[in-house]
Amino acid sequence: MLIEGVIEQLKPVWKDLELGIVFKSSEINLVDGDIGEFESAFLNIFKNAVEAMPMGGSLIIITGKFSGNTYVQITDTGIGMSEETKEKMFEPFFTTKPSSCGERGLGMSSVKNTIQDHGGDIFVDSSPGKGTTIRISFPSKT
Repeated sequence: MLIEGVIEQLKPVWKDLELGIVFKSSEINLVDGDIGEFESAFLNIFKNAVEAMPMGGSLIIITGKFSGNTYVQITDTGIGMSEETKEKMFEPFFTTKPSSCGERGLGMSSVKNTIQDHGGDIFVDSSPGKGTTIRISFPSKT
């Protein structure tokens, strides 16, 4: 499965963290689209979630169907985001990382474009010190 493969790819990123990963998967219909684009999108989301937990924490990923839609929900117990950061997170070239990291700030902008290009929606709930939840939904294939 795509999400399990992305989790496996990221193991080196969190090898030194005490990180609990919970993956709850229900049977879902696949969404038509470019698998490489989806892998890149989930890689960006999961990487940001892990980076938001520098002291460790939990990453909870849930997939399923709800009201005729396929959904993926990603929750981390990290540092969370301010309202200002949350409002800007999908803007191209926006990053909270220092310029010395070489980040271009295109990850979450790319995620949003991929989700929307495939007919989906993305929603974010975050509070400083309380972590972040990202919900993605797609119309299910018939």
